[in-house]
Amino acid sequence: MLIRITGEFETADIAEIVSGRIKSSVKGIRRTGIIYNREANALNGFEHKTKFTLLPTAITSQNYFTAVMESDISVDMIEEPKRRSNAYLYIICESESANNVKSLMSAFGGTQIKVSES
Repeated sequence: MLIRITGEFETADIAEIVSGRIKSSVKGIRRTGIIYNREANALNGFEHKTKFTLLPTAITSQNYFTAVMESDISVDMIEEPKRRSNAYLYIICESESANNVKSLMSAFGGTQIKVSES
């Protein structure tokens, strides 16, 4: 019977290292994969951008604005879960290998390790 084991890791690099280590040392592995946090990748370089605010200080018949306020964007404006660059590793393996895979994932710092039948 095939088992699917998933775990969360701090970075994608750690998840890739764990995936390679599990493939090389545990028998019965059918498939591995990594799901990356796309929100964190989209926010790279966000802290070096500038925010503009239009201030309508003089409303005229042409509706022109007369002032622009410029400020740096703070990283604190983004919620913490969106800033995390965590990655999820999933491994599909034989049921005999499940304990070895779980122990290797937790040894490398994996959290929220879940086992489900495929």
